[in-house]
Amino acid sequence: MTRSRADSPEACWARFTAAVEAARRDDYDPAHALVERVRERHGNYAAACARRELWAFIRRAERPREVANRSLSPVALVED
Repeated sequence: MTRSRADSPEACWARFTAAVEAARRDDYDPAHALVERVRERHGNYAAACARRELWAFIRRAERPREVANRSLSPVALVED
């Protein structure tokens, strides 16, 4: 099976990052479309994985920088 240019890893990553950026601007349509495309092509399990990854990327930028970079080890939590 040969891949089309639209299915290249670079194109997939571009669609993924565009969906993340749109969701950060409160436009969730590209993210929903991406998850549905994954569901159609690869099934429910793959769609659930894609949805989790999208939300992880979306939330990552919403946290303050110092919290995002802090270790969650028990020692770090006790020292606070």
